[in-house]
Amino acid sequence: MKTRHLITLLVIVTACLFAADGTYKVIWLGDLHYDNKTVHEAAYFENVDPKKNKTTKRNFHAWEGENAPGYKLLAIANKAAEGTPFAFQVGDFTQGHAGSEAMSKKMTTDLLDIIKKNFTLPFYLTPGNHEFAGKGAKKGMQATLIPYLNEVLKADPPLTDYNFTCKQDGDLFIFWNSNMPNVPWLKKALDDNKDARNIFLCTHIPILPVSHGKIEWIPFSKPEEKEKRLELLNMLLERNVIVLCGHIHEQTILEYATEKGRITQVTAYSVIGAAKSEKNGPIAEGTVEQYKAIPVAKTNIENDTPVGKLVAEYLPGIKRYDKIEGAGYCILNVSPEGIVNEYHSLTGDDTRICKIR
Repeated sequence: MKTRHLITLLVIVTACLFAADGTYKVIWLGDLHYDNKTVHEAAYFENVDPKKNKTTKRNFHAWEGENAPGYKLLAIANKAAEGTPFAFQVGDFTQGHAGSEAMSKKMTTDLLDIIKKNFTLPFYLTPGNHEFAGKGAKKGMQATLIPYLNEVLKADPPLTDYNFTCKQDGDLFIFWNSNMPNVPWLKKALDDNKDARNIFLCTHIPILPVSHGKIEWIPFSKPEEKEKRLELLNMLLERNVIVLCGHIHEQTILEYATEKGRITQVTAYSVIGAAKSEKNGPIAEGTVEQYKAIPVAKTNIENDTPVGKLVAEYLPGIKRYDKIEGAGYCILNVSPEGIVNEYHSLTGDDTRICKIR
């Protein structure tokens, strides 16, 4: 799919479960990074030692064997999903770098089989950057995820890319491939649903800069892309969009507001890569001062780097910055009274409840 391509399919799927008063909940997960020894070509391990490589060690802890934490997390999330219309995941569901198109297909298909085994309700996915990483990955994804989405969505006409929408109780859920950000498609999705009660943008890469790693990880982050960045930002502000995303491997809530409207961004992380990630920490509530104190933000702002200038653009609008250490799955609760996101850990005894709207 090319961003400039204006003729794309807009698929609207109406969920079959409705609450009379507009109250419902959905299960959603952040990055999973499904990975194990069986989903890579042998050449991968010539340069990667699973016992020493930090990323591989994390992933294998989560996914090596059916008793691994990743399997357990999906099973627990499915139990919590009773009575919900659908569940979804916001990208980097696989690690990528499988080594070939065939192995890329196997990596994705294996995870989809695990999802089908654990979830009896529709489970939607939007791709992250890792799904497209490595030799043959792009074709492997096209051959596996597109047919899966068409099956789950019962899409007519069928999808040809990864962008789609669904509705629930008057709310609009937009699934948008932020790796190939098609802004005209997104604008049409918003324009076609002017009467939506709440709008949720489900995507991989954050819209607002928030990562403790590379805080510039947002669409159109380069200085020469500022016009596109502002177009996207204003489009979402005007509809008071709630962004549900991943990518940064952190659980955060960031609120940004101007006279045009507000964006509330919620990030999730679902890799149980070590025992310490099986529990949630307390909610660290903050405002713009805590946001400015993010080390990578503080350093770049003080040194007046291009990244610092990027972050500084957002400072006047930052109203809230909360952070929760840990990993797990989320339950999004929506009602006429408001929107609440629950962060659930693998242990299940340290749920963090955060008011979103």
